[in-house]
Amino acid sequence: MQITEMKAKVNTMEDIKSLVAILNQFPGDVDVSSAQYVVDGKSILGVFSLDLEKPLTIKFHGEIPDDIDSKLAQYKC
Repeated sequence: MQITEMKAKVNTMEDIKSLVAILNQFPGDVDVSSAQYVVDGKSILGVFSLDLEKPLTIKFHGEIPDDIDSKLAQYKC
């Protein structure tokens, strides 16, 4: 199983909605974490519950689609 990780930064509620919508297109599991808290990256309530002042860590479990990098480019930090 392939696990890939990236750091992301969201600034607004619209950013969170858009990020979660993109993550829901991913066929595998996605974890999003901030400090010691880890939530399902496909859950908008889960992502809203994290400390958004700090960069988020996004972990993809499974095969990564080729276009995911370009879709998430605006959130990379």
